[in-house]
Amino acid sequence: DSHFGRIAYVPDLGMDLIRQFRYDHVEGKMLAAGTMRSGPADRKALGPRYIEFHPTLPVAYVINELSSEVSVFDFDRLAAEQLLGAPAAE
Repeated sequence: DSHFGRIAYVPDLGMDLIRQFRYDHVEGKMLAAGTMRSGPADRKALGPRYIEFHPTLPVAYVINELSSEVSVFDFDRLAAEQLLGAPAAE
């Protein structure tokens, strides 16, 4: 993420979702923190390949390779702060 520098969003083309990880500075490793869809809920086989944050706005763009679409996400700062304070996802 471009705001805290401690959250990684990783496109998973095979599972058709974005994986979230948070950096635990005490342990020195990335911890699984959940997943999210790479586009609208009613769409299937999007195939997320790349994610990029806007340099100044709280926005992220996901390139969906299989559907040839770009999904645009608002970066929710409050949700990110809660994620950083949460225990690791199973």
